[in-house]
Amino acid sequence: INNEEEIEDFVIPAYVIPLCLYKTLKKEYNIGILFKILSDGANSTTPLVQKKLIQFVEYKVLGYESNVGKGVGYAVAVCLLIFISSVTINHSFYRLQLAGAKSRAILTRLLLDKSLTVNAKGSHNFPASKIQSMISTDLNRIDLAIGFFPFLLTTVVPVSIGIGLLLWNIGVSALVGIGVFFLVILSFGTFMKQLISIRKSASVFTDKRVNLMKELLKNYKMIKFYSWENSY
Repeated sequence: INNEEEIEDFVIPAYVIPLCLYKTLKKEYNIGILFKILSDGANSTTPLVQKKLIQFVEYKVLGYESNVGKGVGYAVAVCLLIFISSVTINHSFYRLQLAGAKSRAILTRLLLDKSLTVNAKGSHNFPASKIQSMISTDLNRIDLAIGFFPFLLTTVVPVSIGIGLLLWNIGVSALVGIGVFFLVILSFGTFMKQLISIRKSASVFTDKRVNLMKELLKNYKMIKFYSWENSY
């Protein structure tokens, strides 16, 4: 049995390419996620310190507070939290977008190398127009997904801190609002599932349109090159 017959029925698992990309860019990607978590934590805890600062100013005006150092500490803490949030979110965005761009470059190189060595069956199933569509459209979406996926992944941190603050400040009454929040999230998830299904069905027609336009331009170039306008 030759190699082609052995791998004819082999199907590559869907998680192989994302896992390989993650292992290749693991350090940079994890640092970006860590910066995003720090930024979310700083953003979520800044209102607590601001609340303490406002209370200190109120007590100072009423004459209940005489120690200025406490207020200075609160003010410095607010400035530090805002500074940490700003620096970490920018570093996170930079590293995650850089990881997405590197992933796009790697996949583009692999697609081009494979398109030059593919057999006749592969050339029929994946013509030049389809490969061009994958490079220009699909890889751009992969780039955006890799760069913004940690923003969805780290949403748990600010949501958890926000729920804790609501329960601490409002008490049991906050459970009603939390329940409504999760119901809205579930409803949005249902709508997003429908949008994804519509997008999948529309992508078929998009690929067909791109393939037809590529073939049309290719044949039109041949007609112009040989001056066959009168015949057509």
